[in-house]
Amino acid sequence: MLGLSSGLAQASYMKDYSYALIEWDTNQTSNSGVRIVNPWSATREAGDTVSVTCNIYITGSGGTFDDGSDDVAIRMSQLVGDAAISQSLAQNTLHAIDVESGAQASGSWSNVFYVAWHNTPGDYPDAGAKIYISNLKIVLKGSGGAVKETILYNFSGAGDISDLEAFSVEGSLSITKGNALP
Repeated sequence: MLGLSSGLAQASYMKDYSYALIEWDTNQTSNSGVRIVNPWSATREAGDTVSVTCNIYITGSGGTFDDGSDDVAIRMSQLVGDAAISQSLAQNTLHAIDVESGAQASGSWSNVFYVAWHNTPGDYPDAGAKIYISNLKIVLKGSGGAVKETILYNFSGAGDISDLEAFSVEGSLSITKGNALP
């Protein structure tokens, strides 16, 4: 006898395990976050900008990031004066980030990329706070807009998180790869 299926398509839900998960174990009382040291090999000059695209999700419930109900202010990029990228993100929401920094005033800016809570006391991470990041792409552009360098980060299980490091953290911060959103 020939076995035939019912012809109904089965729906399946596939989770995306491409996120780096950053989690704090202690309430933070000052600037804190993750950074990538020496991402660019290209020469950094006055007038340069940095474009950032990524998916980002910040958890907020109970005591994490204050009461978990309002937006959280973060800074991304190289954190140099007005050229830094500041974002205000709703908690418990997936955000597709696509932003560009202002022009650098001098050519001596640091070769470090940050995702940080910087001078935002009401939004410093508390114990249990989590941030998920995937599909991170940072692009260094010259003053005329020409691309100098593009860097893509893969945080899936087969990817690499060795470039991500904690900075200015009270207690400890864990960073893992290959995570799905909650």
